[in-house]
Amino acid sequence: MRNLLTALCVVTLAACSGGDKSDAAIADSLSRDLQLAQQDSTNPLADSAATPATTPAATATAATPKPTPKPATATPKPTPAAPSLAVGTTLSATVPDTVSSRTTQSGAMMQARVATDVTSGDGRLVIPAGSTVNIRLDQFKSAPTKGGKETFSASLVSVVIGGTSYPIAGNVDHLDYTLKGRGITAGTAGKVGAGAAAGAILGKAIGGNATGAIVGGAVGAAGGAAVANETGDQDITVLPGAKVTMTVTEAFTAK
Repeated sequence: MRNLLTALCVVTLAACSGGDKSDAAIADSLSRDLQLAQQDSTNPLADSAATPATTPAATATAATPKPTPKPATATPKPTPAAPSLAVGTTLSATVPDTVSSRTTQSGAMMQARVATDVTSGDGRLVIPAGSTVNIRLDQFKSAPTKGGKETFSASLVSVVIGGTSYPIAGNVDHLDYTLKGRGITAGTAGKVGAGAAAGAILGKAIGGNATGAIVGGAVGAAGGAAVANETGDQDITVLPGAKVTMTVTEAFTAK
């Protein structure tokens, strides 16, 4: 810009200088000055204020959130096995009702109530007191005569806990019962009658009159009753409250 102004001044001075120079020389000088002015005009002025470089604003970078650590998962404790009864565990129970071999046959079931809590080896409850046990009367036969031998054996087959029945295997080791004679029954009345008749005949023969027959008949009847009692069945009789003891023969778990 400054060179351009200088060139204009030169042109002006040349015009005012009069006729010292020819028009061609003036034109030639003016042309050179204009070319120089155009070249210089492409450069910025030396005294122009430098434009400060613009520093790009720092781009805010969003901080990546750190993953939230997962809480440590506690290792679950193994569920303890259900309590069980080992082989050889004993149970005590009581029979609530009368049971007789006169009316109950072998193979029938008899119930009893557990007298005390039955626990596992580590002390956990398995069968609460009051639970019902079912006992099978495997052999339940009356003695054929007084002094004869009755036949009895029984097995523990199930237990009811909280209304649910569970199979359980065990032997009945002991059951309180008595042997009770049946007295004069239809089967033994003949023996009594035969004794009375024989006594009456014998009494009349000995006494020779009716009194002897009566006395003989009474004696004969008594003898017949004694014979009937000795030869009559003796029934196994279990009374209410009778105690029964059992032993578990297979490990038991209420499940």
